[in-house]
Amino acid sequence: MRALIKQVRPLLEDHGHRPEPIPARLIDPSDLASYVMHATSQVSEHDTTHQFIDRPPMRSVRVTLPGMSEQDFAVAAWERIEGWLVERAPASAALLRPPASDAEVDAVQEAIGVVFPPALRAWYKLHDGIDDPGIGKSWWPAGFLPGAQGWYPLETLRDAYTVQIRDQEREPGRIPFSCVVGDMWHGLYVDARLGEPSYGSLGRWFVDREPELLTDPVAGWPLHAWLSRIADALEQGRCLVGPDGNPDEDTWPALTECGGLVWVAPDEEPHSPPGRVLLGGGPLS
Repeated sequence: MRALIKQVRPLLEDHGHRPEPIPARLIDPSDLASYVMHATSQVSEHDTTHQFIDRPPMRSVRVTLPGMSEQDFAVAAWERIEGWLVERAPASAALLRPPASDAEVDAVQEAIGVVFPPALRAWYKLHDGIDDPGIGKSWWPAGFLPGAQGWYPLETLRDAYTVQIRDQEREPGRIPFSCVVGDMWHGLYVDARLGEPSYGSLGRWFVDREPELLTDPVAGWPLHAWLSRIADALEQGRCLVGPDGNPDEDTWPALTECGGLVWVAPDEEPHSPPGRVLLGGGPLS
């Protein structure tokens, strides 16, 4: 661990960051990953949301250190997201299900005949997706992933995959983990096809057409990197930044009146949901 710490500090300083001393309590790679992500996500107190939009594309910085895996990064990124949800969007945080066990993940893998990529497995071992909001409650908090995506429980993942392969005759190996809340026609998947350049990367699935990757198949957008970008956007109060380093100004985090997180296009008319508050930009009317 001492060797890892020695490698982290110069890497951060090379990118213009001057982090606080690493806490002595850091004892494992996932803690170190969280520290690196937090330090590299910091912005000047003089920065504003609108200044960010006008900046040139951000460089994509992918930290790789001995002993630090993609699942470590996924766990560290999700812990940042969940901490933010608990503090700022409790209605969304309240929907998170308990962790899935190794046995539960293994059972789904066996049922669909596909092994989860490591980051996807690690994510489900933190939470088994989300529950429905319940009768009479708003559905907005359920779509707290970019694109108004609701995170599938393993049981729903298994059923969705079965339908896509059996009924829609899709190529095996793309694991759906979410769908747009209130719209069963499209969602997100993780590519679990071993040997493919896009292995581990995210894509969109559709009921009425073939799936497609979110970005270039060679560069890809791995799950752990996507989660890290979400955490950055929430902590910095600005739009999501794509894998190419360009800000997606149509994907901005906002809070609902009921205490949920949604992602919106700021200039969309009419504003939906009503009464939303754009992070970094104040209320939208």
